[in-house]
Amino acid sequence: MIAPMLIRFGPYAAAALAGAAVAWWIQGVRITAAEQELVDWQQAQVKAVQAARAHEQQVTQEVSDAYILNLNALHGYYRRNPVIRMLPAVGQSGVPDSPKSADGTPSDLVSAAETEQRVTAALESCGRTTLQLITLQQWITELTGK
Repeated sequence: MIAPMLIRFGPYAAAALAGAAVAWWIQGVRITAAEQELVDWQQAQVKAVQAARAHEQQVTQEVSDAYILNLNALHGYYRRNPVIRMLPAVGQSGVPDSPKSADGTPSDLVSAAETEQRVTAALESCGRTTLQLITLQQWITELTGK
């Protein structure tokens, strides 16, 4: 009874087994191809991230170098050009002389040299802050490409 069934359905069973094996093999090929695509995509992303980091480091270094040069020039400018020489003489600026105390002596006993140092330091600080903001804006512009 089994032998006639084998003869009758054997070719169909063999064809079904062969079809299943071929389908299994094709699916394996598809999975392997998809895995390779994923690996290729991941490698491309790693390269893109590395390129972006290298660009960021290069821009950062260039902007940092330019900032240091400009900061040194700013310090040199204020060392060479005392502020008092740049300001108008007292009375010409519209700023009144220092107020006098009850005994007639000036109430603020700050020397001209000390005043010059304070004003120079304040202006240099303003210049340094402005330079920092300009440099930051330049850095962001170069990184974003806008």
